[in-house]
Amino acid sequence: MARIGVGAAFLLLPAAATRPLVGPDAERPAAKMLARGLGIRDVILGVGLLRATARKESLRAWQVGASVADGADALAMLVAFRQLRRFGRSAAIAAAATSAVLGGYASTRLE
Repeated sequence: MARIGVGAAFLLLPAAATRPLVGPDAERPAAKMLARGLGIRDVILGVGLLRATARKESLRAWQVGASVADGADALAMLVAFRQLRRFGRSAAIAAAATSAVLGGYASTRLE
């Protein structure tokens, strides 16, 4: 699952995962700490979705949580827009916002 893979990248390789957005600041300990926090959040959400699927449980709560997290990511990047690198900021915001909207829509279709 993509969410688990992205989360694992942020968790295990925080500077590499965030460098396209924050540039050299990705090497700072505080940036790595925040990246790892985002990474573990996404791993937990992804594993929760997989576990609920395997157990044939409702996915709605997990999907809503993932959508809210993605929306919060998009909003946080919009707030920091001018501080982010031009190269990756628009694509990252678009990806997070799209994921939030599509995930939110998907959650309305789940039982």
